[in-house]
Amino acid sequence: IDDEDFEIVRGYNWRLNGKAPHIYAIAFHDGTYSLMHRLITGAVGKDQVDHRDHNTLNNKKKNLRVCSHANNMANRKMSKANKLGVRGVYIDKSSKTLTFRAELKKDGKKVRKCFTCLEEAKKWVEKTSKALHAEFACLDGCT
Repeated sequence: IDDEDFEIVRGYNWRLNGKAPHIYAIAFHDGTYSLMHRLITGAVGKDQVDHRDHNTLNNKKKNLRVCSHANNMANRKMSKANKLGVRGVYIDKSSKTLTFRAELKKDGKKVRKCFTCLEEAKKWVEKTSKALHAEFACLDGCT
């Protein structure tokens, strides 16, 4: 945390909760619990808090941003099941030729395009993700 946030968190008994890579600092108090990142940002209700660098224990203000669920999902890491190493791209098995399907979501709507070249699919995903998700676009380094 930042030095300036010490006073906000010092009255709580903090422990780690969750399973890697989603481990959070949590405190139980008067029958409820508080998540450190929400306490520091002042997030309320349905607000979510995104960790820019995906380190859920890095609760410095420059790493935290209050956002919507959609924004938080746009900044999630690539699935471990991804075999191509390019977020949002998979092999289209319904095609008779080797085809890479690139797919992104925004507000529940899918945007997709097919490519015969993996590198072209990757470029399209990066460009389109920036356009759709702006600062929340998870590009290189989101593996």
